[in-house]
Amino acid sequence: MGKFISDITQYLEATRAFSTFSKTHNITRKDIGSLFIFCEDLEDSEKINGLKRNIIIRFFSMVEGDIYHLNKIDPYPNYNDRNDFDTKFKSTIKQVFTTWERTEALNKYRDTKIKNFWILKNWRDKITHPKTPEDLNTESLELKFIKSVFTNYQDFLLELVRDFFISTDMKTMITAAKLSNNTK
Repeated sequence: MGKFISDITQYLEATRAFSTFSKTHNITRKDIGSLFIFCEDLEDSEKINGLKRNIIIRFFSMVEGDIYHLNKIDPYPNYNDRNDFDTKFKSTIKQVFTTWERTEALNKYRDTKIKNFWILKNWRDKITHPKTPEDLNTESLELKFIKSVFTNYQDFLLELVRDFFISTDMKTMITAAKLSNNTK
């Protein structure tokens, strides 16, 4: 599946955004993976709580970055980066999974995994904007639950980008090549 773009400016912007999206996502994904490893090796509950909070915050920072980059490639109607997280997330996944013809993967995620995503997002909200010390206590939140939300999101995103490409027509490719040669 792919996205066809005939406008040279939009084509160049989308290809750069896709490259940046991929690189940024993978750096953050690896960071989160390292945090999981550290957390699994600890026995001190206070340190585990701190790492779980950091994993959750880092995970949703990654998701926000994904939303930003996906909207550089294929924005939903009336996209505004200042929209609240819930609106941006729902609108972005609906837009890209529909236009990239991945609605089956979207429906599967919505039907089986999205509930836990929103549960973890509520934890993130409490941790990020604590009103009481109890808002920062993640003892009742299992590490394997956090990891399953992370893994399910990763699988969901992989379904989106698997075999994805941005294409254009020959005229646009020639123009892009000329522009590239002029900037060297």
